[in-house]
Amino acid sequence: MTKCGMVRRIDDLGRVVIPKEMRKTLMIEKGDTVEIYVENSELKIKKYSPVSSVKSFANLTAEIIAKSTKKSCIITDTDLIISACKNYKNFVGEQISKQLVELLRNGKPLNTRKGQTPPVSILKDGVIEIYNQIVVPITKQGDVYGAIILFDNDENVVFTECDFRLVDFGASFLSEQFDV
Repeated sequence: MTKCGMVRRIDDLGRVVIPKEMRKTLMIEKGDTVEIYVENSELKIKKYSPVSSVKSFANLTAEIIAKSTKKSCIITDTDLIISACKNYKNFVGEQISKQLVELLRNGKPLNTRKGQTPPVSILKDGVIEIYNQIVVPITKQGDVYGAIILFDNDENVVFTECDFRLVDFGASFLSEQFDV
């Protein structure tokens, strides 16, 4: 990341405004949580991702869901792909689509089937071919922190109630690991 410095004054309550340009660069929006810490005598601020903080659990969850359902699984926070089953590991760290961000803001699960409800694009740039998909938001105390997405590119595959319940359980499991 390139360094770009701006000078801001701290107010009487110890607050400082993060400039709009920096918030946009870091994808920090109103209501987001930030992590503030000291490193090498420097005060650092970064967007906090509870999903990213439990990445080892997310990796294991994605692999177990993919193996159990024989379908593909990706886990995101509200900005990036955090974890993916073996066939999609190269997408970890990629930005998620605006369409998926909007779905997450809604906070409701989605179960699609090609020809009925169109699938939601996962990547901001790039394409993952999807015929059907389950998207379950990862929530805690009413806040959405990411999603587990189960998908398949075979138009003949139909998701079962068991598939949906497994993804829902995975989302609940991950949210219980958060330190929020």
